Amino acid sequence: MPAARSSLWTRLKPVVPTFVLLAVLEILLRVAGLGPQGRFDFLLPGGPGGLYAPDETLSADWGRIPYVVHSTALGLRSTGHPGPRLGASRIVTIGDSVTDGFFVDDDATLQHFLQRALDEAGHADHEVLNAARGGGSIDKELAILREVGLGLKPDVVVLTFVTNDIWELRRKTPEQLDAHALAVHRRNVGWVRRGGLWFFTRTAVGEAIFSAWWRFVLTPSGDGQEVEVAPDTDRYAIPGGADHATNSARFLRKFGTHDGLVLTDTFSPTTLSLVARYLQVLTTFVTTCRDHAITPVFVYFPAYPQVHDPEAPARIQTVLRERCEQLAVPFLDLTGPLRAASADRVLTLAPVDFHPNPAGNEVIGRTIAAFLQEQGLLRPDRPRPARSPDRSSSPGSSSSAGD
Repeated sequence: MPAARSSLWTRLKPVVPTFVLLAVLEILLRVAGLGPQGRFDFLLPGGPGGLYAPDETLSADWGRIPYVVHSTALGLRSTGHPGPRLGASRIVTIGDSVTDGFFVDDDATLQHFLQRALDEAGHADHEVLNAARGGGSIDKELAILREVGLGLKPDVVVLTFVTNDIWELRRKTPEQLDAHALAVHRRNVGWVRRGGLWFFTRTAVGEAIFSAWWRFVLTPSGDGQEVEVAPDTDRYAIPGGADHATNSARFLRKFGTHDGLVLTDTFSPTTLSLVARYLQVLTTFVTTCRDHAITPVFVYFPAYPQVHDPEAPARIQTVLRERCEQLAVPFLDLTGPLRAASADRVLTLAPVDFHPNPAGNEVIGRTIAAFLQEQGLLRPDRPRPARSPDRSSSPGSSSSAGD
């Protein structure tokens, strides 16, 4: 036994100073009030309690573009419009960081502009809810639908696809994809990843390390050149934003192994397998909607080069469109509307980041509103009983679905 203890100590001894240093730094950061702030809860399958903690204000200053998030009593991100609109037809949006609204305030999200467009068109009896959360792919979105979306009792669910959604499915079996849940446990997250998630989301040191990684590794332009955003000017007036050819090349350099999997005319066997997994879960998503009398709508958000290069491969759009046609799901490709709107304005945070800026979100929100009208999914004369979300399956504890 003494020999065994000696052997264990011999193995642990080299890492003890590191643990001590991390513990000291953790204490100092907490004493200074520097964390953890919950900045990276989106790394979790769904975050604490579902999506956002209810009734909170989160200053998200971990990236190059700071922004503010307000959550509702239901743990959903606010759309910046008064609510709830009891008895209204509900449109619930589900997706990742693009749909969530990374790097823009509540009143600059696509949901804000979607609601505004509906109100302006005389459809004020429709209520838009943001049930998106950054990170993940169709497996997380299916979990959000099951655990949060159904309890909101929507008439329409808008699901957004982003080109890195396919890459996100690597190292996940079909069984794991279907078993995804909004709580971290052994069923859907291994112990190594659980430990990493805990470190980066529940410790001040981990949060600081991830902030530095995001700011100095993930968000730089990709060619070794830093792009400075002046703090005393418009957050979205970013130098080089209109240089679409250069930014497309940057995008492909940075995300060639991620989004690049599907930005080709010919898919590799690995990509074909991942696409098949996505389509399988998409079918389950659609079936789940229809089992609850919900109309699913599929929205394709194109990669930056697809918007700004007419010759960019579009095979993934074709594959997704064909599956949606088979499932009789309305399919909206945002490539054309974004391409047309980008002729006279910048719609993204490029080259700092490639998420939509407020102008881009307005194009997306208004395009979705027009599409829903075109598809006959906005019928203000249709009678609907007054209702509030089923709190047994939604993340909050109040009947308010608005601000």
